[in-house]
Amino acid sequence: THAETGFGYIEKGPALNADACQVARFVEKPDAITA
Repeated sequence: THAETGFGYIEKGPALNADACQVARFVEKPDAITA
């Protein structure tokens, strides 16, 4: 993978069950340092 500033991403939170996780936060198009 590589740093991408053109797309946002979802940060995974704690597991809800074997098939799903909570969303911790959504990051909208981060800058190059954050990405």
